[in-house]
Amino acid sequence: MKTKVSFTNQMCWLAILQVLLFPGIIQAGNQEQRISELEQKVQQLEKRIAQLEEIFDESTNSGLEKFEPRVGDYKLRENWRKLEFGISKNQVRQLLGEPPNINADSFIGDRWYYPDALGGYIKFDTSGKLEKWDEPKFTN
Repeated sequence: MKTKVSFTNQMCWLAILQVLLFPGIIQAGNQEQRISELEQKVQQLEKRIAQLEEIFDESTNSGLEKFEPRVGDYKLRENWRKLEFGISKNQVRQLLGEPPNINADSFIGDRWYYPDALGGYIKFDTSGKLEKWDEPKFTN
């Protein structure tokens, strides 16, 4: 007695045999996709590293290494004397500390006040760079 095997059944058996005999073919496709995804991630990471290196280079070239006083002490004359036009708010904060009073104004720039008997203020331009300052009146 002969059994007729349909074309669909034959294709199913061929597919099963292919998976059993050649499993690497299916895995190779998945591996290629995974490799492609990993290559894209590597490219993204390389771009991010380049951006961070650029930021680091800019910060070291702008003189950040010069700003290593006792951090945050606005009562020291030498800290005020290390201020330079165009430095960032973070650099000023490193030198003088967090200001007790901030007048934020996006149109003319922020002013930081260090009020006490000595006085003193900092004025930033609208991009956040040091534009002007008035050193406290030190007695010594």
